Amino acid sequence: MIESQSKRSLWIPWSFVGAFALLIAAQAAFVTIAIRSDTGLVTDTPYVDGLNYNATLDRLAEDRLRGWHLAVSFAAGGGGAGIIHAGLTDQLGQSLRAEYQGVAERRTGSHETVPLAFSGDEAAFAPGLPGRWFIHVVARHDQQTETQTKAIFVAP
Repeated sequence: MIESQSKRSLWIPWSFVGAFALLIAAQAAFVTIAIRSDTGLVTDTPYVDGLNYNATLDRLAEDRLRGWHLAVSFAAGGGGAGIIHAGLTDQLGQSLRAEYQGVAERRTGSHETVPLAFSGDEAAFAPGLPGRWFIHVVARHDQQTETQTKAIFVAP
Protein backbone atom coordinates (compact mmCIF):
# COMPACT_ATOMS: atom_id res chain seq x y z
CA MET A 1 0.00 0.00 0.00
CA ILE A 2 2.83 2.43 0.81
CA GLU A 3 4.52 1.68 -2.51
CA SER A 4 1.41 2.52 -4.51
CA GLN A 5 0.95 5.84 -2.63
CA SER A 6 4.60 6.86 -3.25
CA LYS A 7 4.26 6.05 -6.97
CA ARG A 8 1.11 8.16 -7.21
CA SER A 9 2.82 11.14 -5.57
CA LEU A 10 5.95 11.09 -7.77
CA TRP A 11 4.33 13.63 -10.13
CA ILE A 12 4.68 16.34 -7.46
CA PRO A 13 8.51 16.73 -7.54
CA TRP A 14 8.54 16.22 -11.32
CA SER A 15 6.03 19.05 -11.72
CA PHE A 16 8.52 21.35 -9.93
CA VAL A 17 11.29 20.17 -12.24
CA GLY A 18 9.04 20.75 -15.27
CA ALA A 19 8.06 24.24 -14.07
CA PHE A 20 11.71 25.24 -13.63
CA ALA A 21 12.59 23.80 -17.04
CA LEU A 22 9.79 25.88 -18.54
CA LEU A 23 11.12 29.02 -16.81
CA ILE A 24 14.65 28.34 -18.07
CA ALA A 25 13.36 27.90 -21.62
CA ALA A 26 11.39 31.16 -21.40
CA GLN A 27 14.43 33.05 -20.06
CA ALA A 28 16.60 31.63 -22.85
CA ALA A 29 14.05 32.82 -25.41
CA PHE A 30 13.99 36.32 -23.87
CA VAL A 31 17.81 36.53 -23.90
CA THR A 32 17.87 35.44 -27.56
CA ILE A 33 15.27 38.05 -28.50
CA ALA A 34 17.15 40.76 -26.59
CA ILE A 35 20.45 39.96 -28.29
CA ARG A 36 18.97 39.86 -31.81
CA SER A 37 16.70 42.92 -31.53
CA ASP A 38 17.41 46.61 -32.06
CA THR A 39 19.23 48.44 -29.27
CA GLY A 40 16.72 51.27 -29.23
CA LEU A 41 19.36 53.94 -29.78
CA VAL A 42 18.23 56.53 -32.29
CA THR A 43 21.61 58.17 -32.74
CA ASP A 44 25.15 56.98 -33.20
CA THR A 45 26.50 59.50 -30.65
CA PRO A 46 24.09 59.58 -27.70
CA TYR A 47 26.67 60.87 -25.22
CA VAL A 48 27.70 63.83 -27.39
CA ASP A 49 24.04 64.60 -28.16
CA GLY A 50 23.33 64.63 -24.44
CA LEU A 51 26.19 67.04 -23.81
CA ASN A 52 24.88 69.34 -26.54
CA TYR A 53 21.27 69.17 -25.33
CA ASN A 54 21.38 72.64 -23.74
CA ALA A 55 22.40 74.12 -27.11
CA THR A 56 19.41 72.33 -28.65
CA LEU A 57 17.09 73.80 -26.02
CA ASP A 58 18.56 77.30 -26.62
CA ARG A 59 17.96 76.95 -30.36
CA LEU A 60 14.35 75.89 -29.75
CA ALA A 61 13.82 78.89 -27.44
CA GLU A 62 15.16 81.22 -30.15
CA ASP A 63 12.79 79.60 -32.65
CA ARG A 64 9.83 80.21 -30.33
CA LEU A 65 10.80 83.86 -29.83
CA ARG A 66 11.04 84.37 -33.59
CA GLY A 67 7.48 83.10 -33.92
CA TRP A 68 7.99 81.11 -37.08
CA HIS A 69 6.22 77.82 -37.63
CA LEU A 70 7.36 75.14 -40.05
CA ALA A 71 4.63 72.67 -40.97
CA VAL A 72 5.61 69.40 -42.62
CA SER A 73 3.03 67.01 -44.06
CA PHE A 74 3.10 63.80 -46.08
CA ALA A 75 0.51 62.92 -48.72
CA ALA A 76 0.76 59.21 -49.49
CA GLY A 77 0.46 58.03 -53.04
CA GLY A 78 0.53 54.52 -54.42
CA GLY A 79 3.12 51.92 -53.49
CA GLY A 80 4.43 53.78 -50.43
CA ALA A 81 5.55 56.81 -52.45
CA GLY A 82 4.18 60.25 -51.79
CA ILE A 83 4.77 63.99 -51.62
CA ILE A 84 6.25 65.85 -48.66
CA HIS A 85 4.97 69.41 -48.31
CA ALA A 86 6.70 72.05 -46.17
CA GLY A 87 5.35 75.47 -45.31
CA LEU A 88 6.94 78.25 -43.24
CA THR A 89 4.71 80.88 -41.63
CA ASP A 90 5.42 83.91 -39.43
CA GLN A 91 3.75 85.02 -36.17
CA LEU A 92 0.69 86.27 -38.04
CA GLY A 93 0.29 83.03 -40.00
CA GLN A 94 1.44 84.57 -43.27
CA SER A 95 3.45 82.36 -45.58
CA LEU A 96 7.19 83.07 -45.83
CA ARG A 97 9.27 82.32 -48.90
CA ALA A 98 12.01 79.87 -47.90
CA GLU A 99 14.50 77.34 -49.19
CA TYR A 100 13.90 73.82 -47.94
CA GLN A 101 16.32 70.97 -47.40
CA GLY A 102 15.54 67.65 -45.88
CA VAL A 103 16.32 64.04 -45.25
CA ALA A 104 14.16 61.02 -44.45
CA GLU A 105 15.52 58.65 -41.86
CA ARG A 106 14.48 55.12 -40.91
CA ARG A 107 15.70 54.21 -37.43
CA THR A 108 15.70 50.45 -37.39
CA GLY A 109 18.41 47.81 -37.27
CA SER A 110 19.55 48.92 -40.71
CA HIS A 111 19.74 52.69 -40.26
CA GLU A 112 18.78 54.26 -43.60
CA THR A 113 18.64 57.83 -44.83
CA VAL A 114 17.12 59.17 -48.04
CA PRO A 115 17.93 62.75 -49.11
CA LEU A 116 14.92 64.85 -50.09
CA ALA A 117 15.16 67.08 -53.17
CA PHE A 118 12.75 69.96 -52.67
CA SER A 119 11.32 71.76 -55.66
CA GLY A 120 9.74 74.85 -54.14
CA ASP A 121 7.98 73.60 -51.05
CA GLU A 122 7.43 70.00 -52.18
CA ALA A 123 9.63 66.93 -52.36
CA ALA A 124 8.84 63.54 -53.87
CA PHE A 125 9.42 60.69 -51.42
CA ALA A 126 9.65 57.05 -52.52
CA PRO A 127 11.39 55.19 -49.71
CA GLY A 128 11.14 51.67 -51.11
CA LEU A 129 10.71 50.23 -47.61
CA PRO A 130 7.56 50.41 -45.52
CA GLY A 131 7.57 51.36 -41.87
CA ARG A 132 8.12 54.39 -39.68
CA TRP A 133 10.19 57.19 -41.21
CA PHE A 134 11.34 60.47 -39.68
CA ILE A 135 11.28 63.47 -42.01
CA HIS A 136 13.77 66.21 -41.03
CA VAL A 137 13.21 69.51 -42.84
CA VAL A 138 15.25 72.72 -42.55
CA ALA A 139 13.78 75.99 -43.87
CA ARG A 140 16.09 78.95 -44.56
CA HIS A 141 14.67 82.49 -44.69
CA ASP A 142 16.61 85.76 -44.23
CA GLN A 143 19.80 83.98 -43.12
CA GLN A 144 17.91 82.17 -40.32
CA THR A 145 16.74 78.58 -40.12
CA GLU A 146 13.77 76.72 -38.73
CA THR A 147 13.77 72.95 -38.32
CA GLN A 148 11.01 70.41 -37.99
CA THR A 149 10.95 66.62 -37.63
CA LYS A 150 7.84 64.65 -38.41
CA ALA A 151 7.28 60.92 -38.00
CA ILE A 152 5.28 59.25 -40.76
CA PHE A 153 4.23 55.69 -41.45
CA VAL A 154 4.71 54.34 -44.95
CA ALA A 155 2.32 51.48 -45.65
CA PRO A 156 3.60 48.38 -47.45
